[in-house]
Amino acid sequence: MKGSSKDAKKKPWYLDIGYSRHMTGDKQWFNSFIKKEGGLATFENNDKGQIKAKGIRAKKDSVKIDDVQYIEGLKLNLLSIHQLYDSGFEVIFKPNIC
Repeated sequence: MKGSSKDAKKKPWYLDIGYSRHMTGDKQWFNSFIKKEGGLATFENNDKGQIKAKGIRAKKDSVKIDDVQYIEGLKLNLLSIHQLYDSGFEVIFKPNIC
């Protein structure tokens, strides 16, 4: 992956209801990282990315997000609303805020 870790930290995370798992294509987001070969993630355009690892994503003074999958080639950072809810988070949508 090209770019500095400072550039990576500026990429936003998108809340997504279409995917069942948290995913990123950027290793810089992980505090801990466990290599995991196998499995594919299918994207909405039917392209596939190989799951290469999973880990914990957290920044100092922020919420820890467990079980984030590293998907080789993924250009976006996705937080799964389903996985947040299943992990005990409350997700509330209001006009102009989530």
